[in-house]
Amino acid sequence: CRVYLHRAGKLNQVTKDQTLVGRMVELGRLTPREAAAHPDRHQVLAAIGQHFEVKPARYQLKLEPGDILLAATDG
Repeated sequence: CRVYLHRAGKLNQVTKDQTLVGRMVELGRLTPREAAAHPDRHQVLAAIGQHFEVKPARYQLKLEPGDILLAATDG
């Protein structure tokens, strides 16, 4: 699931991808372009049922009047 913030005509991703290649990009091991074509790009690092305990990612941001949050999920 990704969450985007729509503010002042612009759409920005708020959350980080919890995928193997997302983490590799974060660590500087892959470029975003390389990640887009990586064979393991859909391998999820955290999912319900995968481990006994799942710690959800937490994000904080200040919303302004007119802001829209968009949650996009594949399930």
